Amino acid sequence: MQDQDHKVSREIVDFATDNTIAVIRLEQLTNMRQTARTSRKNEKTLHTSSSTKQS
Repeated sequence: MQDQDHKVSREIVDFATDNTIAVIRLEQLTNMRQTARTSRKNEKTLHTSSSTKQS
């Protein structure tokens, strides 16, 4: 999961740099499990996402 996170963040930064975007805003995702509405199909993805990973 860390490799995927790194690749995604690198793409975001590269896009911002290429388009002279000075600020990248992030969401607070700590309570995503409690607030997200998901189908059974997407439930596994939600519970294994990098935002829920313990550091």
